Amino acid sequence: MPGQWHNDMEKLFPKKMQEIKFFCSSSENNTCRRADILLNNKRTLEIQHSRINENEIIKRFNDWNKFGKEIIWLVDGNTNDVNCEKLTNGNYLIQFNKSWKYKSFIETYDNILLDINDKIFKIELKKIKCKMILLSNPKPLKNVIDILKNNPEKIWKIWDNSNFIKPTLKIYQQGAGNGKTYGIWKSICENEDKDTYVIVTKQHSAKNVIYEELMDQTNRKEYHVENLTNKEEFNTHKHYAIKYTHKKSNRECKVLIGTIDSYCYNLSGTLEKSQNFFEGILKNISVNGLTKVTQYGFMNFAGQQFCINRKSEIWIDEVQDLPISYLYAFTRLILETCCDVNIVGDKLQTLEYNKNFLTEIVNEKLPNIDIVVEPEKNDNRRIQVKGMHIKINELIEFEKYKLEEINCDKSNLSESKDPLELIDSPIIYANDKDENKISDFVSLLIKKLDFQVNLNNYIPEDFMFIFPIMKSDILAIELQTNLQKYWLEKFNDKNYIENIKNKYWEKYNHTNYTQYVHLHKHTEGQVINTRDSIHATRIMSIRTSKGDGRPVVFILGTTEKSLKLVSSNVIGLVYESHLHVALTRAKNKIYFGLIKNNDNIHSRFKDIDEVEYLPSIKRKIQINKLIEQTLDKDKIQNILLENNVSLEDYFPDNSKNNMNIKEQVDWGYHCIKYAVYVSKIIFNIIERHSESQEYYKSHLYITIQKISDLKITRKSTTDYWKYLKDKQYKRGNKKMKEMPICVLNKQHNWIEYIKIIENTMKTIQKKINDNEITKMNVYESIVFVYMIDIYNNQSYSKTITPMELYNITHFFHGDKNTKEKALLNQLDSINEIVESALNNNEKNMKWNLFKHIKLDSNDDIQVKKLQFPIIGYGSKISHIMLKSSISKLNFWDIMIECLMERFLIYNPDSEKDKEKYKDKEIETLIFILDEEKCIKINWNWDKNLYNDILEELKLSIEKYYGDYHMDIYNYLIQIKSPDNKGKYWGKGTKYDTPFSYISEKIKVYPSYIYNLIEEFHEKWSSNKEWVKEQYVTYDSFNDILNIKLKELLNKNFKKVVTEVIDDEF
Repeated sequence: MPGQWHNDMEKLFPKKMQEIKFFCSSSENNTCRRADILLNNKRTLEIQHSRINENEIIKRFNDWNKFGKEIIWLVDGNTNDVNCEKLTNGNYLIQFNKSWKYKSFIETYDNILLDINDKIFKIELKKIKCKMILLSNPKPLKNVIDILKNNPEKIWKIWDNSNFIKPTLKIYQQGAGNGKTYGIWKSICENEDKDTYVIVTKQHSAKNVIYEELMDQTNRKEYHVENLTNKEEFNTHKHYAIKYTHKKSNRECKVLIGTIDSYCYNLSGTLEKSQNFFEGILKNISVNGLTKVTQYGFMNFAGQQFCINRKSEIWIDEVQDLPISYLYAFTRLILETCCDVNIVGDKLQTLEYNKNFLTEIVNEKLPNIDIVVEPEKNDNRRIQVKGMHIKINELIEFEKYKLEEINCDKSNLSESKDPLELIDSPIIYANDKDENKISDFVSLLIKKLDFQVNLNNYIPEDFMFIFPIMKSDILAIELQTNLQKYWLEKFNDKNYIENIKNKYWEKYNHTNYTQYVHLHKHTEGQVINTRDSIHATRIMSIRTSKGDGRPVVFILGTTEKSLKLVSSNVIGLVYESHLHVALTRAKNKIYFGLIKNNDNIHSRFKDIDEVEYLPSIKRKIQINKLIEQTLDKDKIQNILLENNVSLEDYFPDNSKNNMNIKEQVDWGYHCIKYAVYVSKIIFNIIERHSESQEYYKSHLYITIQKISDLKITRKSTTDYWKYLKDKQYKRGNKKMKEMPICVLNKQHNWIEYIKIIENTMKTIQKKINDNEITKMNVYESIVFVYMIDIYNNQSYSKTITPMELYNITHFFHGDKNTKEKALLNQLDSINEIVESALNNNEKNMKWNLFKHIKLDSNDDIQVKKLQFPIIGYGSKISHIMLKSSISKLNFWDIMIECLMERFLIYNPDSEKDKEKYKDKEIETLIFILDEEKCIKINWNWDKNLYNDILEELKLSIEKYYGDYHMDIYNYLIQIKSPDNKGKYWGKGTKYDTPFSYISEKIKVYPSYIYNLIEEFHEKWSSNKEWVKEQYVTYDSFNDILNIKLKELLNKNFKKVVTEVIDDEF
């Protein structure tokens, strides 16, 4: 029997329109139907309160179709299974708790009418997502009934296109220091309509910043934070989960914070054959949708189960860090769930992808999504002094990227004499013969820092030193030790301590071991931990510094060349962004270490004149540089794929990728594990091979014996670096005879740790002499590897820095149970891994430490690897690599490096190395430090691909040297200027032409450059026009240099000619 609502609806129509019966008879069947309301000859109205299934709907549709009637459905929404909520913006959120009220109709009809409290909603069925739809303008019941009575064919037209509220994708373009994270939390706290918020970002460090911003706002008692009542936290080591009750709406809400990749991992699996795991996830979302999310929006993330729907809001921070594939994936997410998404970013903080989520979103014209571009903001709140933003605006090309320049509220700014101060920075090359260049520059930096400390009573966390790239930066290592020494002495100054007003440092006990300086490096696949350096002076890369801000920032090593290394060798958005990020970290003072070399960065400082700059171009190239900077990795990856190197061989189950982010322990723990692995490998070699006479002829044995004879000495920081530089790669009688300990301070536990290090080194020497070397404990084995590295590489040693040696000593001998010490408990299993990996090596195998191998070639251009950590040779080769971790993120990078190193080993240059390595079978052992496993590689195909790999290597060398061609051209134009005639060349000088002057300067250059300049000189008198044509423009000069370079490379590296056998004889 019809219910009350049904009867009430019928009574709104004349009696003659109610309960009209129809009958249709045919030879096949008889059809009898009764219309609730007969609207006219073509339409009926069905009034539906009770449950009805899809089959019945289809049946009625077919039956009424026989009578030439279209059904309009009016459904009762005044039931417990329908929730209707009017939001603060006046829209109505309708949620169907029982899906039949829309799912039964969805295959047959586009729309139904839904009555809720005498308001009629037009429900566009296919736009319901996760049981929800958001609508704007219900019509009064009376008006709808009138239309149905009089003009039912127009019923759907009384709602315009604004009826359905599209999900929104809001774009917030906000410059550096604009309080982006502050704005995210303010918006969430003030929102009364949502109950679930997901905040994601690409970088793990940024995730922590987002959480800490809420804590800061809570401590500052920001007014909007008062809306978060009954707050609880359910955090994991990977995510933050915060639950609260909203004060105004009384909603139970949650905020989940994590990385965008971990969030996407919970949305979908990856495509099986995808070469990049996360790219595979994004492609799968775009193609197949949210395979891990239920049809009603249920999903798991951050240890919580929740619904992603109209009540949810996603915030993507630092969206400029994401490639376009994330845009496509989140478009699919919005369309499937109708959740709102807000993206926050700054185009000029694009540090990886020139085309990214933020730059491309407006161009994509996304369907059925309301893209809202919020007004652009560049009101920098970080800057605290007058004039700084003006200086930055002069240096950054905002107009080129159609962005507003930085604005500051001048009323809140302090006076400053020179907010951006230039420091003359030396050009520091590897193997630089000027031993004092780095030390003198570090001393200058310390003086600048000391001036600021004395002027403003600054503390360690007020300073940051940033570089474009941190890897293998020898300046950063020496700077670290000197800064630590400075702060140790400063905190021993009673006057300084008495004037400190910082709560953390006021009551700090400086007799405790304290790391006042953190040098933030990272290894492949690892996360940089910045938590431990909150109160320390930071030395870090520009990328890692993003999101941080400090009163004083030193920008070092920033040149056109170094910025190109992090921007795919292009002066574009990524290049500009690195410079912009660096310049916008400071609050009160920027010290910019300017290298005067006439490059793009130098030229931006308009008050600085050009200089005569000639780059240092070496004939020797490290293969690692080519791999990182210019090698076409896609082509090398294709070579690997063509030879059946498969991701699935190492990660057979794509759905179970290692998603567990390790506890963040930063560079120090990597140093510990690296050293322990190296020592365990050495000990295993000694145990297995010490009975062989060949072992006693090996470089490994000789090095160990030399170390046992060194005198252990203590040296001041200055003398420590001076001694190592003086002994750099010296041989014979000039080689090291001392093992120096860098003494940073002689007070408190520092002197205790110096004694521990000194006694440990002496214990190691005794164990070597007593043939008990393999009985070292873990700490001794780490110090042992440190000694080997220092002895072999002096100031270029990079396994463990002096500061890291003290930190490691503290980890082992300090009072606290540090997380590093806890993780060391895992190291016991390393012996088994190493023993298993080296088990098959022949007894007579000889071993080298930090072996240098050069690729077979003429001496004009040399490709080499300076340090193979450990390599064994006999009838076959044991090639050892050590990597922090391996995952689907870095798998191909490791495989490419492995292939290129094997290529070098197969084809060495020297006769001795040919005898050791040439064309022998190679077993590569890749020890994975964090996962405590070893991957064995025994390829038998790569030896035969010499020509293929060589061609790619030659192309990468062309790119490498091509980057210098502009510098050479500019120098040529400078020197041949009439202003320099009579000064460098011409009458009264020893050089007839500018070319002879230049050629004298570039004798050490690769011959293709030197020979061309010499050719200019020789032909100047006889064929002047030809010479001028070659350098009339940069393009003409570059073209001829490239031709000469190709010719040289073809002579320098010989292809292998395969003999063709004629089968007819």
